[in-house]
Amino acid sequence: MVSCTTLIEGLRKIEEAFRLMERMLKKSIISDIVTFNYLLQDLCNVGRTVDADKLRLLASSKGLELDDMTYYTLVYGYTREGKRKEGEVLVDEMLDREFIPDLATYNRLMDGLSKSRSPPKHHF
Repeated sequence: MVSCTTLIEGLRKIEEAFRLMERMLKKSIISDIVTFNYLLQDLCNVGRTVDADKLRLLASSKGLELDDMTYYTLVYGYTREGKRKEGEVLVDEMLDREFIPDLATYNRLMDGLSKSRSPPKHHF
C-alpha cells in the first residue's frame, strides 16, 4: 500500500511538472536546460518518452538551446521502451548537431536501439 501510494504521488507530481512546463513553453517562458533535462529524464523513467520528445520539439521551437544530454536522455528512454525507429531519428539528429563525438558512441547508441524490444502487451 505504501509503495503504491508513493508511486501514485510521484506520477502525479511528474504530470503536474509536465503540464506546467508545457504551459510555460506555450507562453514562451523558457526554462533553463538543466531543469528541462531533469523533467525529460523523469518522464522517460516512467515510460513517457513520447511526451518528453514532444516537449523537446515545443521547447526547441520556442528557442531553448537543447544540448547533448537532452538527446541522450530521449534515446535511452526510447531504448528502454523498445521504440527503435523513434530513437534512430534522434540519433540522426544528434549526428547533424555534432553531439556524437565518435564512431564508438554512435555504434553504442545504435546497438542499444537494435537490441531493444517493445515490452510485451498485457491483455486484461
